[in-house]
Amino acid sequence: MAATGRRSVGLAVIYSLLLPGMGELYAGDYGSGKYFTGADGVLWLGLGAVDLHARSMRDDARTFAALHADFNPSGRDDTYYINVGNFDDVYGYNEQALRDRDAYKLYDPASAWWRWDATANRELYRDRRVASDAMFNNTRFVVAALAVNRVLSAINAARLVVSGNREGSGGVIDIGARVLGGPIHPHGIALSITRQF
Repeated sequence: MAATGRRSVGLAVIYSLLLPGMGELYAGDYGSGKYFTGADGVLWLGLGAVDLHARSMRDDARTFAALHADFNPSGRDDTYYINVGNFDDVYGYNEQALRDRDAYKLYDPASAWWRWDATANRELYRDRRVASDAMFNNTRFVVAALAVNRVLSAINAARLVVSGNREGSGGVIDIGARVLGGPIHPHGIALSITRQF
């Protein structure tokens, strides 16, 4: 659909920053905007899926640790779970803290007890905890992709408004973006710029 009347570049940019594709709709050409809107929806679903998977991995690892290291998981913070994965028992951790002259980091064995039933289980837990942390880090990549999608949509919407306001100012330029590897296992963003003559 062709744009009619003069449009505001600023409004087109703001609309696309709020919801990719809406700036293009405002400019009167949702043809390319629908891809930005679709990408935004896929990225939000991907963000939710990655976060949910990361939380599930973390919770499973912590349940495994509580079972095999014989401690009550109630009220434990992330630092405690990291330390549980690095030491066979609370005494080994406290000895290391004293060697490092970090007496303020000592745990009271009566309230922060743990002792692994096997070193192999501790190492398995540590691997699972690290894997869940890596999955949480993937959420940052998806958030970055959401931001890039908004910026590209804003640039495209501004271009459409300027082009529509000039009426017949040359070829049409399309800007597109997609996530490589899908939203669950992203490994890059592909940007494309094409001009039709």
